[in-house]
Amino acid sequence: MKTKRVTTQNVRKFAAASQYLINWGSILLIGMLLLVISCTKSDDLVIDKVEIIGDELPIDDETPIDNETPTDNESSVDIYVAGQLNSLPVYWKNGQVVYLSNGAPNEGSSSIVLDGSDVYVSGLEWWDGNVLPRYWKNNQEILLSNIPGQIGINSIAVENGDVYVAGWEIPGSGYVAKYWKNGQVVSLPCSSTNAWANAITVVGGDVYVAGYDGGIAKYWKNGQPVSLNGGSNQAYANCIFVVGSDIYVAGSESNVSHHVAKYWKNGQSVSLTAGTKHATANSIAVIGNDVYVAGWEGDFYGMEGGTGSVIKYWKNGQETSLTNGTTYAYGGSIAVVGSDVYVAGTEINGSNNYMAKYWLNGQAVKLSDGASATSIIVVNR
Repeated sequence: MKTKRVTTQNVRKFAAASQYLINWGSILLIGMLLLVISCTKSDDLVIDKVEIIGDELPIDDETPIDNETPTDNESSVDIYVAGQLNSLPVYWKNGQVVYLSNGAPNEGSSSIVLDGSDVYVSGLEWWDGNVLPRYWKNNQEILLSNIPGQIGINSIAVENGDVYVAGWEIPGSGYVAKYWKNGQVVSLPCSSTNAWANAITVVGGDVYVAGYDGGIAKYWKNGQPVSLNGGSNQAYANCIFVVGSDIYVAGSESNVSHHVAKYWKNGQSVSLTAGTKHATANSIAVIGNDVYVAGWEGDFYGMEGGTGSVIKYWKNGQETSLTNGTTYAYGGSIAVVGSDVYVAGTEINGSNNYMAKYWLNGQAVKLSDGASATSIIVVNR
């Protein structure tokens, strides 16, 4: 069988950017939002065969896979979900957890990419006000910098053997949007001191980065910025997806009282929610003429008077809720294979238990307790 490349990018973005250096598991506890994005180019969504090579870290066989919907080990697809378990970076393959680090806690993974037979996962470690950015190729750690500093990695992409990661750095008093190609940094032109690169994809040699700059949703093509809103209302670009000459960007824009989940196609915005509750679009995929977007709507966890939030996805603007609103659920990384729709995210119950999950056609599969899910890739065997 022919092996093709699968790419996905994900985003970690906090509602209060100045408080990013905290324990992963406590982010939502203090009322901050962890946004996780998955983006994939349409011609890379389905591959014929993927094999994992290299030495895997031991699978935790003692952690039960508590599935609300049982997984089918004889399935014709492999399901990869990246995230964090007990403050360590992990990914799950068909429900089995693979640890990427046995080191100190306060590490996490933000994005997963399959390139041929290679598995790439981006992430970081933070402690005492410092961040150490990294990614893993076939479970082998590669540091972007071995000097502790303030660098965040939100997204990873691979093209023709070149590795691209996008994020931000605080070189002085503000955030600068950047990406790295094979470890070489590229600063993106910004008009403010609060700019993040949230997602990256590479198509035909062109590098596309989505993010925000001083409250303006933007994307950069080969370093040239394109603004998606006028700036009178705060907006975020969380994910980017390119099909031919069409550029899709998912995110949100404020209506003063709440953020509205939306996407932009070639700069034209399409609202997905009414703006009566907080909402954001975290992930987008385009299959033929169908546009799939995943995100959430509701309250921030720990917000005074909050009652819950709902993970959702939209197909051509038609909404499907994946949780019932009695818990807090965030994220929304989406993958589409044939007629099946997969969405990954994190749900928090009344006992303050974080649960990494994915949903297959609306049916929940719990991966682990004490965990968060940030990215999903589904490939044909």
